[in-house]
Amino acid sequence: MHTWVEKKLQSLEQQKLRRKLDLPQGVDFTSNDTLSLKNEPSLLKAAHEAGQSFGVGSGGSRLLRGNHSVHAQVEETCATMMGLESTLLVTSGWHAVMAFTSAFVKKDDVVLSDALNHACLIDAIRSSGATKQIYEHLNLEDLKRQARKIRQWHEGRLWLYTESYFSMDADLAPLHDLLSLAEEFDIHLFVDHAHATGIFPESIFEHPRIMGHLIGGGKALGAAGAFLGLHRSSREWVINQGRAFVFTTGVSPLIAGALHGALNLLQEEPQRRHHVLDNAAYLRQQLGEQTHLQASGIGPIVPIVIGDTAETLRIASLCQEQGFDIRAIRPPTVPQKSSRLRVMCHANHQREDYDRLIQLLKDTRAQTITLPQNPAGKPRGLVVAGTDTDAGKTLVSALLQNAFAKQGIDSTYIKPVQTGDICDSQTVRQLSNADRIHPQSPLFHYELPASIDQAAEAEGRHLSLSEMLNRTSEVLHQTPAFPALELAGGVTVPLNDTEDQMDVLKGLKLPVVLCARSGLGTLNHTFLTVAMLRRYGIEVLALFMIGAPHTANKQTLRKRLKHLPIYELDNTNKLHAKDLQQWLETNSLQELFDELGLA
Repeated sequence: MHTWVEKKLQSLEQQKLRRKLDLPQGVDFTSNDTLSLKNEPSLLKAAHEAGQSFGVGSGGSRLLRGNHSVHAQVEETCATMMGLESTLLVTSGWHAVMAFTSAFVKKDDVVLSDALNHACLIDAIRSSGATKQIYEHLNLEDLKRQARKIRQWHEGRLWLYTESYFSMDADLAPLHDLLSLAEEFDIHLFVDHAHATGIFPESIFEHPRIMGHLIGGGKALGAAGAFLGLHRSSREWVINQGRAFVFTTGVSPLIAGALHGALNLLQEEPQRRHHVLDNAAYLRQQLGEQTHLQASGIGPIVPIVIGDTAETLRIASLCQEQGFDIRAIRPPTVPQKSSRLRVMCHANHQREDYDRLIQLLKDTRAQTITLPQNPAGKPRGLVVAGTDTDAGKTLVSALLQNAFAKQGIDSTYIKPVQTGDICDSQTVRQLSNADRIHPQSPLFHYELPASIDQAAEAEGRHLSLSEMLNRTSEVLHQTPAFPALELAGGVTVPLNDTEDQMDVLKGLKLPVVLCARSGLGTLNHTFLTVAMLRRYGIEVLALFMIGAPHTANKQTLRKRLKHLPIYELDNTNKLHAKDLQQWLETNSLQELFDELGLA
């Protein structure tokens, strides 16, 4: 048996999915203590006073001498604050949903469950033996379709389990819309407010269709335990039939006292809630403006989806090394290919904390590999990129290879990713008749002529940013020749669900020679692409306009991109090596060579 366990643990390790217990260090961006209450003196005092009166432990289950007046006191306060008929204090959120479900949901029932519900809801439904139907996350149309289909064969009780504020995606359930569907299809709701408690008070309200609320005590309230918000008769039923309530030790008086102190503080200091929401909004804004990362959702949970598990772990580790306690969230906690950093904003965070974190994330995503340097101390090489696909990148790559050869410079052409059956490396070789030119085979090749993410997925594969950058770095360190890389498609073509070629450019930190079509539409595409590259500190060395000469477009580009060299390459007729060499006889790329330190 132990051998089997060891093998399973090794498998988790290989998949980067093995968890370990770590002690907290650094600035807390991980815990659920969003209102910064767990170390609040008034809560510590309330816990101490309760302990002095009732002891450390409750002494038994609530039905066997483990019930104390402090429990009733905090339950009454919670019910009054939340506008509920009554509440019941339970050991944890998990115990709360288990107790409710065992009391109310039977095997002949059907339960509709949001696809991203927390594990406690999933396990509670599973333990009931009821039929479970999963609907797409927050998709009201899918929910309605499934409810209608169920009502065609099931006349019994139909339940809907949902979180009000989802813990991994930070989005809100449309409770009023759900209640409208509940009226239409005779559905009863159980709503998990574990992460909404204290943050989104408007999500907790009485309604005949809501049979139970889970109110968290271990997150924003800074303590532990949970409350079930129930009608009085339902409360009595859970006390008698909720197995996770009946057969477990009652909540410690210390915790009950601390929760009472937390509820009182929520009323006395509403600014805590406003402060944490302001902090979260600031972080999301700065992520969007200063980095290439995006954070979805609202509120104190800020999920930054990276995608690749190894890359997510790497960034989390760097954050921890720099004094930020940020953890990687991996499958099965979140779906495959959606590993993320889950940043938790707190009321006691300062703006300086977020500014430092933003700078770290900006640097972390931009500087992922070290490249060989040229004599001027800059990364050696360049990237040929396009404003779109079929913008003439391979033609310009071949032209540059011929130009390097003419200058007596050993060079190599590298296509990191090739999709489709046409090999651009072979095309460059055919258009470059010189001994000094050394085109290399693509580093990654997918058969489908499509975007990188689609082509990889068609073969059941996944290309991550870290994998691509690491492989490219290896090749660049191995070649003594001057490298010119060519991207596949436009600069924002996706590598996978969360990373694209702009991330590649930020990681390489190489200057770019940009290619654009000469005709209609080029102005918008070119200005947007140049602006994006410059925004992320990527140097644009030159612009090649590919196609029939367009004087007006060239003049407009020159006016707006004043110091950028602009060249024209007419490919109206098919070009050969001799045509490129002839172009070089009548056009000078000396300015480009000077910028590259190759003069």
